[in-house]
Amino acid sequence: MVVDCKWFSFVAVCVTGLALAEPAAAAPPREARAELAASAPPAAVDLGPRLHAQIELATLVLPTAGLLGPDRRPTTGADVALPLGFHFHYRADQWALGATASLGLFALTSSPYGGTPALPRTHERGFFQLGPEARYSLREGRPWEMWLGGKAGLVMLADRYATVPGDTVPSNYGVKTDSVRSEGLFALVGGGGSWRMTNLFTLGLDLRAGALAFPSGRRCSPLGDCSSMTGVFPALELGLAFGVLRDL
Repeated sequence: MVVDCKWFSFVAVCVTGLALAEPAAAAPPREARAELAASAPPAAVDLGPRLHAQIELATLVLPTAGLLGPDRRPTTGADVALPLGFHFHYRADQWALGATASLGLFALTSSPYGGTPALPRTHERGFFQLGPEARYSLREGRPWEMWLGGKAGLVMLADRYATVPGDTVPSNYGVKTDSVRSEGLFALVGGGGSWRMTNLFTLGLDLRAGALAFPSGRRCSPLGDCSSMTGVFPALELGLAFGVLRDL
């Protein structure tokens, strides 16, 4: 039997062409693949539970809580303190629950309070706050985070009446500072944002507004110095917070 080699060559070329053409036809164009990738929904990021600890240097402003003057009456103006705060949160999904505490020993305002030219006296305040705190994250992840929340709890007020001895009076003459303590409640709401510097560290700015409330009635010391705040006082708080974030 005589076999024509031309037919075999023609069939081999056709089969090879079909084999090479099928993968190219099956693969979608590059533009189509890009459109499919862009239209696909983004994958959800499961951040998981975390612990967030923050230390915050804040400015607490009480616009209507004037200090006591020489006549032992409230003066006009605001009282400003620099509390150092601590925040501890358990974060799961978009919610963060925890506790906060702040200690305001450094006062930016003081007022002359009676005394004599040789023994002038001043009045200033200190604050301590302790209570639960809750936050809801509007945006989470790197590089920026935003939240809304609030805190409430107990506040302790220390009215400090200090005697400033002059050059002609010995430094050990009598008691230099007389403190009167009173307790009340506080509630502040606000929001803030933070920059995720790394997976571990955050740096944020917080702004809160609310009120401090103290019961009626005044406490007085044996020297005649009394508590200076009774009633409800509006409060503003602005803080710079450095935090450490750790996954559980």
